[in-house]
Amino acid sequence: MFLQVSHLNKSYPDTVGTLTAVNDVSFTLAVGEIVGLLGSSGSGKTTLGRLLTGLTASDSGSISLDGQIISFDSQKARRSYYRQVQYIFQEPAASFHPMHTIGKAIMEPLLHNGYSHAQAQKRVNELLQQIGLPAEYADRYIYQISGGEAQRIAIARAISIRPRLLICDEITSSLDTLTQQKIISLLLSLHKQYGTALLFITHDIFLAAAFCRRLLILSKGRLVEAGNTQTILHAPQHPATQQLLEAARNLTI
Repeated sequence: MFLQVSHLNKSYPDTVGTLTAVNDVSFTLAVGEIVGLLGSSGSGKTTLGRLLTGLTASDSGSISLDGQIISFDSQKARRSYYRQVQYIFQEPAASFHPMHTIGKAIMEPLLHNGYSHAQAQKRVNELLQQIGLPAEYADRYIYQISGGEAQRIAIARAISIRPRLLICDEITSSLDTLTQQKIISLLLSLHKQYGTALLFITHDIFLAAAFCRRLLILSKGRLVEAGNTQTILHAPQHPATQQLLEAARNLTI
């Protein structure tokens, strides 16, 4: 397996004691696999996503890439990991410097990974074309574009160095249905072109089921169900999975 997560734990102090956000979570991802990570609000899915990228430090457990345990305390190991694993935030605008142009934001990871300025500029133009935006968007700022456009820009920046895994944290939740479809189509196109694995974090089980081959269900920080998408849809075993399905059905009525 390309990515192996073993017994991850994360707790936070709470007003009544301790809140366990991620509780002994273990799973694997294969090369090029598309997996949905689902759970209701407060289930721990965003915390887990942040643990997988070192944005939040775990209390215990390990993350291995190609059999090598990752230490986020090591700058060298962290940089090597980030060349292969990229995180896309739910609110893309918050992850961009408001005083940097879109072109500069996309160029930054390229320049940190051996591209010359001319090579990076050429790659920015290629990426903008790939996500369906005009080249002149490179001179705009993140606050000058729509939410759907900002999410496409965030994807362009994440894929600029061709990572092996994209972790997508509720990236379509604030978008209208048509824009959601465009974002998913873009992700699937990139997956087909580069073989990029996707960990798609969402609360919408029907959305995930439309393109994820396997689902992981979180509830109260624990991984309570995992398996083939169609098996889970037709024979959900855990109440948390059943509740996600019921909620999704109610939304479609």
